[in-house]
Amino acid sequence: GAICLERLLDENYDKIIDDRCIDAVLNYIRNSESVAGEDILFIKQLTKVCSHILKSGIVLENSDLEKLFSFNVTGFKKTKEDCSYIGENGKVIMGSHFLSYAGDSAEVLFERTRELKWAKRFYACNKVSADMIKDFDVRYATCSYSHAGHAARVLFIKTKDIIWCERWFNFDKLSGEMGINFDRRHGANSYGRTGEAARNLFEITKKEEWRNEAIQCYTLFLDYYRRNFDLEMEGWASRIKGSVSDLINYRSIG
Repeated sequence: GAICLERLLDENYDKIIDDRCIDAVLNYIRNSESVAGEDILFIKQLTKVCSHILKSGIVLENSDLEKLFSFNVTGFKKTKEDCSYIGENGKVIMGSHFLSYAGDSAEVLFERTRELKWAKRFYACNKVSADMIKDFDVRYATCSYSHAGHAARVLFIKTKDIIWCERWFNFDKLSGEMGINFDRRHGANSYGRTGEAARNLFEITKKEEWRNEAIQCYTLFLDYYRRNFDLEMEGWASRIKGSVSDLINYRSIG
């Protein structure tokens, strides 16, 4: 029963150590329409364990993921209510985590359905999650801004709307600036993606500022690559070198 599920959630909160927990959680999701009547700490444990299940490669049905999305949104809304036993900072951090998990479900649903509404939810959940938590947990915010940048890139490619390209630029750049202090590789990759966004913005607007931004961001990526040879970056680095020389020589062509 419920007590058994709560015990399993408690024991598997940090990582799945008992496979019975997976069946119990999936059973709960499939048999529950809403978590509105549940305690916020139960919802937090449930959704945290679900995030381990998602990362483990177990394939959830779309209907399970849609429920999981709505359970996390419910958890987020509950952090706005009076739960006096959780401090103000705790509520903000918990709310941010709920949105981040909701974003994970939205991302998988977008990849499967290609419906724009899920890409937009993937973007919005991560952006708001990062905005909320950036003063408490820089690493978490850096990761969520990176997801927001990725979602905006996908939306730009799908819609060709320049606003998504600007958001892609802004959030990958922010993630790079925040991440470079503790994860240089992440920072460098973020600058590489920011350069791509700036290059696209330059191609659309022909504004000089975007050409300069693209060269600058690409150069930060290449600086890291030169100092830390990384096989995974090799193909991308050679493409970026080509883009930089095209951008530098643009004047003579244009």
